[in-house]
Amino acid sequence: MKTRTSLALIGVLMLLCPVTARAQRPDSVGVRIIPDSTYSGYDDPGGIAGPEGIGAQLTVANEVAEPYFRIPIRVFKPWYEAKAKVNEGYGLRYGINYTAVYLTASDGIADESETSSASGIIDIPVSWTPVGRESGNTGTLGFKFENRHVYGSNAVAPMFLGFETGSILLPATKANEFSFRFTEFWWQQALLQQRLHFVVGKVDPTNYYTFHGLIHPFMNFFGYGSSVSPSANWPNQGFGVMASGLPTKNLYITAGLHDAGGDPFKSGEVFYLGDNFFDGKFFKAVEVGYVPSFAERYFRKISVTYWHSDAFEGSEEGQGVAFASHWFFKDRYIPFLLAGFSDGKGANVLAKQIVAGGIGFRFKSHDILGLTLNWTNPPDSSLRDQYTAEAYYRFYLTEHLEVTPDLQWVYHPSLNPSVTSLLYFGLRMRATL
Repeated sequence: MKTRTSLALIGVLMLLCPVTARAQRPDSVGVRIIPDSTYSGYDDPGGIAGPEGIGAQLTVANEVAEPYFRIPIRVFKPWYEAKAKVNEGYGLRYGINYTAVYLTASDGIADESETSSASGIIDIPVSWTPVGRESGNTGTLGFKFENRHVYGSNAVAPMFLGFETGSILLPATKANEFSFRFTEFWWQQALLQQRLHFVVGKVDPTNYYTFHGLIHPFMNFFGYGSSVSPSANWPNQGFGVMASGLPTKNLYITAGLHDAGGDPFKSGEVFYLGDNFFDGKFFKAVEVGYVPSFAERYFRKISVTYWHSDAFEGSEEGQGVAFASHWFFKDRYIPFLLAGFSDGKGANVLAKQIVAGGIGFRFKSHDILGLTLNWTNPPDSSLRDQYTAEAYYRFYLTEHLEVTPDLQWVYHPSLNPSVTSLLYFGLRMRATL
């Protein structure tokens, strides 16, 4: 019964989309809003993922920037020319990125607690569109191959430093540790001139729901509460089936079924889809959003998401609602608002309620200054509410090297009642090719 009901949510999209398909202009989708040039002619081929999706990140990493210290593009010219030829001839796009993260905190929960940590991330995103490049009804295979590692033996990953120091929110999102593996591997099919999309395979649910324009933790805010809603019981990357459609030009609906737990990141498991999907244990989500046009969802979007997570080993059943909005204007300002409310149940729920607001300032050189504030009500009623402020500045040291200092101030850290406040200082460097 659970499976039938959940699949019905996706089926509804198939009924809604054709109703208004003929009334929409083909140019209402697939248009880039910021006309930045890219070294290899990359543009986002569309789809339903947000700014953290493979397509968007390949495009962003390929954009022409204005760095502080210019290394002429001729140094990398053969590399980007080769990428351009492969993209033009075969619809194959790829990148190689390395991110290094350092994080330190002002206090620990106990004398023996770790208060600083550093890690590195290798990620290789690939997108191949062999079908529909002329018609617009594209079929795309996307995958990301990653390794995340901690510097030093027996060290705590920066992502989990909050449990050593007192913040209930993860202070360095996705800066964790696992062996080489495919963290994403999916097929995405567009129909009706990209007004209807289906995705099946290994996916990251946080790429598709409740996103905002500054969500990517390897480029923007470090803190989990500044990126996604910690009130949701988000699973790790795992097997999922999704559909998204446009019943009107400005309204989209996205629904999906995902493995309730996702990949447990066991060492040596290169391709692992999770343990729960085919046992009928799902993380289910339905999102309804308003956009000026679907192509503008990276820049202007208001959405409401309902989620429900089945019970599975180590996690109880839970549900909640999340709100996300961002509205990029004047090619410079990126305000956003996040809110989440849940029953507080689920292994990965870090907040029963959360409200976060922030703004990004985008400069001509592609530098970004980001500021955010959030209030977090923990799922455990015995813990005090936490308030977090975060600021970062991302700048391009060279065309292919970003540097981001980050500062988080935590008032009343929920997991460390012995201190009134905490400071986290972070430094991130990201190289892209």
